[in-house]
Amino acid sequence: MPAILRRRNFVLLWLAGLISETGDWLLITGMPIYVYYLTGSPLITSTVFIVEMVPVVLLSSFAGVMIDRWNRGRVLLIIPLAQAVLLGPLLFVHSSAELWVVYLVAAAQAVLGQFVEPARTAVLPALVEPDQLGTANGLMGASSNLGRLVGSSLGGLALVGGSLDTIVIADAATFLLAGGLIAVTRFGTGSAPVEPSRPVSVVRAWRDGLSLIVGHRGICGTFVSMALSSMAQGLFLVLFIVFVDRRLHGGSAEMGLLRGIQAIGGLAGGLLVGLVGGRLGADRAITFGALGVGALSLAVWNGPYATTAIALYVGLFIAIGVPGMFHTAGTMTYLQLQTPPDSMGRVVGALLSVYGGFQVLGMLAAGVLADRLSVTVILEFQAGLYLLAALVARLTVRLGDQGRGGTRPRCS
Repeated sequence: MPAILRRRNFVLLWLAGLISETGDWLLITGMPIYVYYLTGSPLITSTVFIVEMVPVVLLSSFAGVMIDRWNRGRVLLIIPLAQAVLLGPLLFVHSSAELWVVYLVAAAQAVLGQFVEPARTAVLPALVEPDQLGTANGLMGASSNLGRLVGSSLGGLALVGGSLDTIVIADAATFLLAGGLIAVTRFGTGSAPVEPSRPVSVVRAWRDGLSLIVGHRGICGTFVSMALSSMAQGLFLVLFIVFVDRRLHGGSAEMGLLRGIQAIGGLAGGLLVGLVGGRLGADRAITFGALGVGALSLAVWNGPYATTAIALYVGLFIAIGVPGMFHTAGTMTYLQLQTPPDSMGRVVGALLSVYGGFQVLGMLAAGVLADRLSVTVILEFQAGLYLLAALVARLTVRLGDQGRGGTRPRCS
């Protein structure tokens, strides 16, 4: 890890991501709470999350196509500056009558955010050596979880006075600081779009990206593995509350505690990936990551048969974050190693669309099934989805099969 930390441009990108993620979680945490304070309605509060999720499902794939056409360094510079400016209208929200402003800002922030992750993932291979990609993705994941841990905590504290202004100003400051760090980062040729030999329409470029995904067994396998784990995550987001209430007999304090400490596991997992990711290999990281999450999830969901002591579940929820980070970082590393540079944006964008779409599918399934089946049975199925994701990765994802320009067996 010390070698990669001597790479100035990677460190600047990492710091910009950490600062920006902290600001993101300030708003992600604070804005729904503020909406609940204004309306007193859980249903209206939940619509904020829906507004933020829709662009992930609908726009990520398109954003990836455009990232392959644009200068990625400029995207990473312009987007946070635009996000800082678009936060301004929230300063004028003081009652439920201005709630439409919250929806507009949330939608705008979510739309712009869809361009950041594909651009950041696409430039990373140009900033580090190929054998450092696993370490780099682990550290990027650690910064994301550290930002979540800090931003979520500060987001709640900043609302003590009952005003959203502090969060808006702090979030805008993080975007501006992140933009400043990107401005002095040298991306080299990794930032520039690869010009096609002939003009290609956006639709054709999108279709070419899908053909690449389907035509490469390993990339296709990572997509299927991510789809299964995303559906499992969607089931979790809804049924977690029911599990704590009905099985652990806990309240809002226990729910908040268990959700918050997940970031600690993610942070630890990111640091561990940074230490051993290069030696483990991206393909094995995907498999062992999904396998670990599935096994630990089974332990959590069946734990109440033995004990409901909250300390046990604190430990298990922290532990789940470690293999979860291996699965995520392994997926990104594998795609970076196997995808041609001129297609990186659209492949990552398509992955984010799959992630959002199947997560929403899991949420809907949880809502339909929660009052019809035992919550333990549904959650055991949720853990089984992670185990199936591990099996799919084990059967399809191989680092040694092909490189960026080699022969690729089709997904089958």
